[in-house]
Amino acid sequence: MHHQQALDMAEMQLAHGKSRELKAMASKIISGQKKEIAQFNRWLTEQK
Repeated sequence: MHHQQALDMAEMQLAHGKSRELKAMASKIISGQKKEIAQFNRWLTEQK
């Protein structure tokens, strides 16, 4: 759940933020969180 929230907040920063530094950080967060969410989903699928 908190991974999705981090993703949502980072996407809001990219869309509405002014700071280049924070936008760069948001891009890294998005990349990392998407990878982790995908891994969690694979683990869940394997357990079914």
